[in-house]
Amino acid sequence: MSIQQNFPAISPSLNLNFARSKTLDPRITFSRTSTATRVNEQGLVEVVSADIPRFDHEYDASTGVVKSLGLLVEEQRTNSLYYSNDFSQDPLPATAVQGWFKQNSHPVPTQSVVGPDGVSNSGWRFYRTATNQYILQQVAGAGTHTLSAWVRSSAATGSFTMQGYNSTDKTMATLFTATNEWQRFSITISPTTTTNYYPCIPTNINTDFYVWGAQLELNKSFETSYIPTSGGTTTRNPDDVSMVGDNFSDWYNQDEGTVFFHSQTYSTLSDTTLYCFDDGATNQANQVDTRIGSGIFYRARVRSNAVSVADIDPGSNFDLGSPIKLAHAVKENDFAAARSGLNAVTDSSGAMPLTDLTNLKLNRRGTSNVQGRIFIRRITYWPTRLSNDTLQTITT
Repeated sequence: MSIQQNFPAISPSLNLNFARSKTLDPRITFSRTSTATRVNEQGLVEVVSADIPRFDHEYDASTGVVKSLGLLVEEQRTNSLYYSNDFSQDPLPATAVQGWFKQNSHPVPTQSVVGPDGVSNSGWRFYRTATNQYILQQVAGAGTHTLSAWVRSSAATGSFTMQGYNSTDKTMATLFTATNEWQRFSITISPTTTTNYYPCIPTNINTDFYVWGAQLELNKSFETSYIPTSGGTTTRNPDDVSMVGDNFSDWYNQDEGTVFFHSQTYSTLSDTTLYCFDDGATNQANQVDTRIGSGIFYRARVRSNAVSVADIDPGSNFDLGSPIKLAHAVKENDFAAARSGLNAVTDSSGAMPLTDLTNLKLNRRGTSNVQGRIFIRRITYWPTRLSNDTLQTITT
């Protein structure tokens, strides 16, 4: 049978193609009570106002192409570095905290190139005249932390180290190769005590590198969108995305249906929810959702009266940040899920949710907080249980 024959004959009742439209359907309720940043259509980092959704993009430095990633939905995060893009700011006297310490008379960085925000002289020149010179900021706290920054070389390529250091854990570093195009680099380390954080240590002295937008996210294992700071830490509040009431019931079928979900997911937390249909109750007793299970695999789940009647793993573990297509079909005693063109996995026993579902939530469920970082390219819903062959086809 051809692939075309396996595509659904019935039209979807909901089709949100965020990556293509770059707009928010008027039936969706969106909020975020802080500013945030995104990469725009020109591949530049920009700040957007509170309550403005972010349709993000990715600049491929190797090809010069800017790709649309869809709707960005992120959890709350804090940048714990002071003066994230002002490396001339000194720390508190006789310390290396709340500013940038220039160790062993490291030359003070100067603004000399266009940054990844497209602003003239917003990128900071880093160079050192001796091997024992460093620029660092000290931050307290044990845990698993992620340091990130945009870096570019003055030459076609150049190597630098991003690292953390303390006298107990010693050096925790990664060697990177930068090009003459801006790229964001990150490391995740697990110090046991107060640590010095170094966004860029050029391998060779008297070699120019440029740095922009340093960020440290404490107790987090991956970076999120850039959070600018000045004379203190700054928090970006979570994105809240939902569809409720008639805006939901007009297209949702309580008896059967199929969801297609195309996204890039960054989260290592078990039970991070990609999407959820629920009844608005706080106990999460009746819902249809897909989430991440422990061990980085997907779970397509149905709950009825506080019992998981179907909990399907549609395939092997996935790579964080890689685009993936998922399909989840539900009907009483006839559940299935598929991913990435693999054969559908089925469950032939179980009831549909006991109460009518009234909400669609993205990147959360019930009253839980948003978790992780998800770029949602597309979500499509058919008010019927599509065949297993069709589930395989639409996720290819």
